[in-house]
Amino acid sequence: MLPGDTLRHSNFQPQEAQDQPIYRAAGKGGKRVALTFDDGPYPGLTEQYLAVLEAHQATATFFVIGCRAERYPHLVRDMSSKGHEVGSHSWQHACLSKVNSLGAKEDLLRTARTLESITGKPVRYFRPPYGALGPGVMEAARELDESVVLWNVDPRDWTNPGPQAIIQRVLAQVRDGSIILLHEGRPGTLQALPILIRELRQQGYELVTLSELLSSSEKPSAAASPPQKEKGYRPPSVKETTYQPPSVSRTTYSPPQAGAGDKAPPAEQFPAPLPPKR
Repeated sequence: MLPGDTLRHSNFQPQEAQDQPIYRAAGKGGKRVALTFDDGPYPGLTEQYLAVLEAHQATATFFVIGCRAERYPHLVRDMSSKGHEVGSHSWQHACLSKVNSLGAKEDLLRTARTLESITGKPVRYFRPPYGALGPGVMEAARELDESVVLWNVDPRDWTNPGPQAIIQRVLAQVRDGSIILLHEGRPGTLQALPILIRELRQQGYELVTLSELLSSSEKPSAAASPPQKEKGYRPPSVKETTYQPPSVSRTTYSPPQAGAGDKAPPAEQFPAPLPPKR
């Protein structure tokens, strides 16, 4: 199964996992939130995300795809060296909910070894593609000592709703201890990011990595249901350039139930061209 294929979720409920936390938010996170970015790295965009975060002295967590990290290791190295956390988003964004534990472990282990060889740090967190969970992938994550991380804030930025909508949706859903789902291969998300950082801080939130957020929480915050993905998907456009800050309103959006929402496939299967050797 390749990235971008239409997939169905299993009926497995993550609450069935025994003694294995699934993080959608920090139960005792205080006035802190974690920005998380999926699906990278993306040459030409990742550098800009990192520049915005650095300019605003903000940290984040990047859930990267193993095959993309292998193709663009210098971008993953930059993430880590700039103080951000790097987590696993599987090897090639395949749905792992129906894969047995051996197959899932091979995928996660290959990704972990690649990321560790680049950053020199162990992989502590895993976010399943599409938010899809099953017994096999849960067992594999447990064996590799990778905590499973979902989210409780989802602006559906992968549908390219525009920067203003992304900002509005995040601000409408965010609460203490939130884990905010964003995507790296989306120019609209990049354009929204500096304003989103400013607005969150104006509401008193501190932006931290997942490790910092979860270290203050004894157990994960409960959510009603696992995330779900939508069948429709369009590759992103990377031609957007300038952006004028929107006036942010919190009255034009009704947020979905916490922990629910659609999860997109990555923007492309295999990136090209190869980067220069570094």
